[in-house]
Amino acid sequence: MNDDDRSTPLGLFNYARSYWQSGVLLHHARAKVTHPDAPVTLLLAHAIELYLKAFLRLRGVGIGEVRTTFGHDFKKLVDEASTRGLSLGKEEIDIAAVLTEKESIRRSRYIETGYYQQPGLAALSRTCQGLDQSVSAALGSHAKRRSPGPYWTKWRQGPPNLTLVLG
Repeated sequence: MNDDDRSTPLGLFNYARSYWQSGVLLHHARAKVTHPDAPVTLLLAHAIELYLKAFLRLRGVGIGEVRTTFGHDFKKLVDEASTRGLSLGKEEIDIAAVLTEKESIRRSRYIETGYYQQPGLAALSRTCQGLDQSVSAALGSHAKRRSPGPYWTKWRQGPPNLTLVLG
């Protein structure tokens, strides 16, 4: 079994969905800590990265290339996914730019004082939701062209009915 067999489009998609929904649940838990949004931001941003990588894997990009050429660069991931047919809205493209240029991920992992820009949790969650729907549709088209097998069952069930609502 090679690395491409271990990091399938469906596997990455399911991981992305898990990170997105975990971020939603953590947000709703409203932990009484000093920085409750930092881990939620990290989970949602990682979900976005995984959705984009799932789409690239679905379009034939090997996992080695995904790691070395794109890494954690959201702008590169968005540009390549768009080139390969993923329809992205303005908000999704803007979110990717901020995640790349403003180092929001690093700032959600390590404390850093001072002013900086990062996307809001609701915008991150909407981006996850949009990518979940788009990549899911692409996976569905792919599954119709081949014998899907038992691994597709969990994907077909869809995500739990959770949305990130702030307030």
